[in-house]
Amino acid sequence: MKKRIILNAIITLAVGFGGLLLLTLGQSRGILTPREQALGMLALAIGLGALMAFLAGQAVKKSHFDNAKSGPPENDLAGKQSRSKILLAEAWIGALAALLVLGVVIGVREHELLPVVAGGAMCLLTIYIKWQRVRMLKKLK
Repeated sequence: MKKRIILNAIITLAVGFGGLLLLTLGQSRGILTPREQALGMLALAIGLGALMAFLAGQAVKKSHFDNAKSGPPENDLAGKQSRSKILLAEAWIGALAALLVLGVVIGVREHELLPVVAGGAMCLLTIYIKWQRVRMLKKLK
């Protein structure tokens, strides 16, 4: 299970950085205009968001199935691990919410709408996925 998650993370990073590298090279060599680069970045952001949502949905389904088979925690250590996962996910949600507000403020101040929309959408998607994970963990607990 962990190998699959790591592989998915590597694939997502490779697609993201590869796409950004190609867009940057295209713009620096004069192949792409700034408008084309912006549209490419928007398409890349939407594509990465969709890829992350798909992979996270698969991971949650598999994890939920694995947790449903194992039943409730049998000992105190498993309960502590479950509580620590919930706490970590809630802290991650709080940090993402704070960074979302900060990013919107900076983006509005700099008059850059496209990066604010793309980053905000990805941040909200990640918050939603983490929130579903917390709900599932609390339900199993």
